[in-house]
Amino acid sequence: MALVSSFVHLRFLDVSSNHLSDLSPLAALTQLLWLKGDGNMVAGFRGQPLGQLTYLQWLSLALNRLRDLEGLEGLALESLNLIGNGIQRVSGLRYHHLTNLVTLELRGNKLETTDGIYLPNLRRLYLAQNTIKRLEGLGKLECLTTLHLRDNQLETLDGISPNMKSLQYLNISPNMKALQYLNTVNWPSLNI
Repeated sequence: MALVSSFVHLRFLDVSSNHLSDLSPLAALTQLLWLKGDGNMVAGFRGQPLGQLTYLQWLSLALNRLRDLEGLEGLALESLNLIGNGIQRVSGLRYHHLTNLVTLELRGNKLETTDGIYLPNLRRLYLAQNTIKRLEGLGKLECLTTLHLRDNQLETLDGISPNMKSLQYLNISPNMKALQYLNTVNWPSLNI
């Protein structure tokens, strides 16, 4: 990694499958726009140099060892992929930390609720293959157009709010309990 960090003008970098637990050697790569670090051993965002990567717009840390999102801030991120980690809660996703984020991928984690996602500019949210039972706090996501909740354990759709005026695509298959609730929802612009 020391050699890679000497290329300070890199814009795109893929360090996937390198058994990395520490991304601090990347701190010097302040011009990065795109970083892929899938299949490593990163366990958290605290202590990582991501806040120094002020131009970073696309980040993928799928299949790492992340458990929460605390410490993820100060980024110009537009797309964040955290598929297949062990994330249990979404605390730490606050608007003033990630103002540009429009796509968030959290499939295949251990989420039980959607509480903690306060990203008003978010357009696409992928939460499939978790253990989500309750939808909470989604009413604040007024720009959301796509919501994937496939393969969860939803008991109701109460957390989907009429405030979500931009919602066009909702995938809730196969959440049998939630499907029973669906006939009480009336949104003409929604494609289910």
